[in-house]
Amino acid sequence: MGQESRRVVRRSCHMAKRIRSSRGFFILFGTFWCGLLAVFDGVFAVQAYKQIDAARRFLPTPATVVSSEVESHYDSDGTTYSPEVSFEYTIGGQTYSSDKVHFAVWSSSDSSEAHDIVNRFPAGSETTAYYDPGRPSRAILLPGVGSLPWFLALFLTPFH
Repeated sequence: MGQESRRVVRRSCHMAKRIRSSRGFFILFGTFWCGLLAVFDGVFAVQAYKQIDAARRFLPTPATVVSSEVESHYDSDGTTYSPEVSFEYTIGGQTYSSDKVHFAVWSSSDSSEAHDIVNRFPAGSETTAYYDPGRPSRAILLPGVGSLPWFLALFLTPFH
């Protein structure tokens, strides 16, 4: 075998090693990516399930809003706002309290959503809460599917 042939064989072997090594990288990256998407899909599924379950099973009951305010959160990224609404309700002669407006309320840099919720449920007002008949200590003011699961689904769709 001539020197030129050996050089070609060495190059071929080197290229084969590089291909095997990049295949391993893509398998590792693909596994990581699928795992990451599975975590996000799990968060989406849990949030959606909680909201659908509450809309289907939770029962209405009269409630009184005890406090209602927009809370500001400061960090290095800026200020975010969230509605902080607490309310009381009575089931079977026992009084409970909750601060869950919705299962998917989160802070936002736009304070208008938080102000809308606080204005909808002012302190001292009478409203309807929805409680879990299996665990009466668990109640929310707004049952149903909120915007977070839909946002997550739309955000993650291009990555699947």
